Amino acid sequence: MLIFCEDCGKKHSIETDLENPVEFKFRCDACGFLIPVLPPRSKAKREDKELEPDLLLIPSHQQIDFGVVQGSEEKSQMLLVAAGDGRKINLQGMVTRPLTGNVTITRVSRMSFMITVVDPADTASDPVTSFDDKGIELVDTISGAKVSIHISFTRTEPHLNIEPAQVDLGPVTAGSQASGSFYIQNCGNGTLQVNLVPDPEYFTITTYFSITSPLQYALEPEQKQEIQFFVKVDPEVQKEEVFTQPVLIMSNDPNGDKVGRVMITAEISGSSRKVSA
Repeated sequence: MLIFCEDCGKKHSIETDLENPVEFKFRCDACGFLIPVLPPRSKAKREDKELEPDLLLIPSHQQIDFGVVQGSEEKSQMLLVAAGDGRKINLQGMVTRPLTGNVTITRVSRMSFMITVVDPADTASDPVTSFDDKGIELVDTISGAKVSIHISFTRTEPHLNIEPAQVDLGPVTAGSQASGSFYIQNCGNGTLQVNLVPDPEYFTITTYFSITSPLQYALEPEQKQEIQFFVKVDPEVQKEEVFTQPVLIMSNDPNGDKVGRVMITAEISGSSRKVSA
């Protein structure tokens, strides 16, 4: 009777009593692995058992719930898989087709894998916004046994909308000030983080610009926020000039420009006399 070592593959020739078969074990003289020798009937039963995934492959998680994934955020979970009877296994992992480019499986060791929800933009794949089904399949190449892991997550993506993109305050005379506003809105399905910064490269000593609204926001889906500001002109300004002040709007919008802007403009007219503010 020919027996192959499950650990190193060495072939062994073993004499057995076919009339009165009994189960026994012996050590491989090449690697020391303890090899079980089963009677023909018992072996047949064992082969049937190997086709039952739940009896052979035991995962640490039957389901991995990543919960809410914000935009391009990545989340990972370690998955361990062992053989139910302690035998050596050789696992291969794969991601089901709907999750291709959205979830990755990386081997960490012989029986452990890292499952990660990734940004589909990095893999040029179509984004999956919600998933709740079998997403990972592991196959033991020795026995052919399989086990599927249920994957669930909801991907939320905020989207920044600015209106209007330009605010013209019209004529503003020396020594006076003018006020205006614009709106930012979250048109996506995730929380939008926003920071407002007046572009310092456009600051002047004759015209003062200030945003009177808060400079940071966390906008929930469909939430809209008015941003108020004013421009104050120095009373000593003597000449006419065009005032331009961009406001940079930085956000976590994963689909559009991460830095939006609103352009504030005004026509500054000078005065030949000093005017009180």
